[in-house]
Amino acid sequence: MFAGIATSGLGHCHPRINAKLHEQVDKLIHCSTIYLSDQMGLYATELTDKMPDNIDSVLFSSSGSEANSMATQLAR
Repeated sequence: MFAGIATSGLGHCHPRINAKLHEQVDKLIHCSTIYLSDQMGLYATELTDKMPDNIDSVLFSSSGSEANSMATQLAR
């Protein structure tokens, strides 16, 4: 058995994982690349603040294939 696309293999009802999941659900239960959310914007800002000055944008993708495709296009 394995986790599929947009799923997570976290084990079954582990108390520490359950506590963290409950904490997260109160903030944001799901973040898709289909719709922009405030949390995605905040995260993008946090990422670019840690990068060199010439890196000032972030692309969120929903799969490794999308990320690889964009990297290839940008490299061209």
